[in-house]
Amino acid sequence: MLGGKRTTFGFTRRRHLTSETKSFIIVGVKERGEMIHYGEYDTLEEAKRRVANIEDTELVISIFTEANRTVYREER
Repeated sequence: MLGGKRTTFGFTRRRHLTSETKSFIIVGVKERGEMIHYGEYDTLEEAKRRVANIEDTELVISIFTEANRTVYREER
């Protein structure tokens, strides 16, 4: 019947569908596959400031969440 009861079609009213990110990990990977761990930070802003201070070149620097999601990547 048209105009009947409204449904949510399986969607919930939660605002956050994933868990809150608690840490950000900075990793650099050189051309030969060598990995460099630059540290773990509480906020994305702290991690980006640390990336800005890294002077290494010829590598890809990535910031990951503890859930292994890439949130930032830079090639130097």
